[in-house]
Amino acid sequence: MKNQKRPKEYFKDSSRLFDNNVLLSKGEKEGHGYYQFLTSGTNVCARCQKLHRKIFRYSEITEKEAIPPIHPNCRCEIVVLEGDINDIWDSVTITRIGTLHPAIQDSAIAFILAAQKQDINLRITDGFRSIEEQNILYEQGRTTPGAIVTNGRGGQSYHNFGLALDVVEMKDGVPLWEETDWDKVGALGKQFGFEWGGDWASFVDRPHFEMSFGFSTSQFLQMYNDDKTTDGFVNIQ
Repeated sequence: MKNQKRPKEYFKDSSRLFDNNVLLSKGEKEGHGYYQFLTSGTNVCARCQKLHRKIFRYSEITEKEAIPPIHPNCRCEIVVLEGDINDIWDSVTITRIGTLHPAIQDSAIAFILAAQKQDINLRITDGFRSIEEQNILYEQGRTTPGAIVTNGRGGQSYHNFGLALDVVEMKDGVPLWEETDWDKVGALGKQFGFEWGGDWASFVDRPHFEMSFGFSTSQFLQMYNDDKTTDGFVNIQ
C-alpha cells in the first residue's frame, strides 16, 4: 500500500478541502459566523443538491457533510458570509427572526445582511403567525374591513410553521411598499434558498419569502397535529 500510486483526483480533492478549510479559518478569525454551500456545474449529485444554498454556522461545521469536496470529483464551493445577526440594522427584524423555524433563521439572517450590504435596509414585517392569527387575517377583506392579503386559512400558510417571512425596505422609519426594488430583493432572497412570492403566477406576493423543504402546508399541519415537533416547531428532518 505504501508504494501504491494515488489517482490525481485524490490530490486535487485533498487540496480543495485544505483550501476551503483555510478559507473558513480566515473567515472565523475575521469574525464571520456563517458560510454557504453552493453546487457547481450541471451534473450535480443528489447529496450535493440537497446542500445547495444551505447556510452553515461555523459552530455547527461537520467536515464530511458540509465542506466540499464531499465526494470524489465534487465541484461544489463555499462562500463565507460576512457578519452575524447582531450586525442587522433593525432590532424589530432581529426579534422577528427569533420567531422563525430554526431551519430558516440563518438563511433569513444572511438574506437581510446581503440586502443591507447593498444599502437596502429590509425589515421583516411578519415571521411566525399562529393559526388563529392566520384565520383572522384570512377574514380581512372578506368578512372584516380591509384589503384581501392572503388566500390561506389557518394551517394553509408556511407562516404558521415559522417557515415564511414578509419584508419591506425601510427608509427614515417609513416602509417603501411601492418604491422597493422588488426584483432585486426577490433575487437576493432566492440566492439564499427562499421561494419568492413575486414569482407566483396567481396572487403575486412580492414581500413574501418561504421555504417548504419539499413539504406541503397540509403535511406540516398533520405533523403539527401529530405532535411531531420540537420546541413548538415541526420536525423537518
